Amino acid sequence: MKIRELKQTDKKELKEFFLGLSKESIYHWNRFGDVRNEKVAERVANEQVNKPLKQEKGFVAVSDRGKIMGYSFLRFFPEKKQKRYTTSLGIVVGDRFQGKGIGSSLTDYMLKTAKKGKMKKIWLGVYSDNKGAIKLYQKFGFEIEGIFMYDEYFDNKPRHVVSMALFLDKNLKKSKNLRKKLWKSILS
Repeated sequence: MKIRELKQTDKKELKEFFLGLSKESIYHWNRFGDVRNEKVAERVANEQVNKPLKQEKGFVAVSDRGKIMGYSFLRFFPEKKQKRYTTSLGIVVGDRFQGKGIGSSLTDYMLKTAKKGKMKKIWLGVYSDNKGAIKLYQKFGFEIEGIFMYDEYFDNKPRHVVSMALFLDKNLKKSKNLRKKLWKSILS
C-alpha cells in the first residue's frame, strides 16, 4: 500500500471508490451525501481532484495495482485568517479494506502532513455511534471537545456529532485542564 496526494488523473478511480462504498460506510462517513449515486459520485470525484490546494488537500491509499482503498483530506480555512493554523480531517476506507490498518496509516500520514504544514490544531467531526473511529482518533491523541446534539438526521432519526481535536503545538497540550476551567467560568 502507498499513500499519496490525490491527482487529477484519479478522477475515474475515485468515482469508482465512492460508488463501491456500502450504505453502512456512507452512514458513518457522510461528507458528500450518498456518493453511491452515479451522478453524485461523478460530481464529487471531479470536485475533489480539482480542489485548490490552499483550500483542501486530498490523499488516497492505493494498492500495488493502483486501486484506491481509502480516501482522506485536510481542509483548510483560507477565507478566515484567524484559522490559518487549524485544519479539519476526514477519512473513509473502502469496505473490503476496513480492519486492515489503512485508517491508522491514513491518520498517521495526515498528522505528519499537518505538522509539516505548521498546523497547530486538527479538528474533525465523527458520529457518536461510530465507536471504532472515535477509538482510532483517541489512539492518536485526539480529545473530545464537545457533542453537537441532534445535529444531523438520517431517515428522520437524529444523530449526534462528536467534535474531536488534536493539538500539535506543544504549548497547547494543557487543553483538558483549560477546557474544564472554561466550562466552569461559562457556567458560573
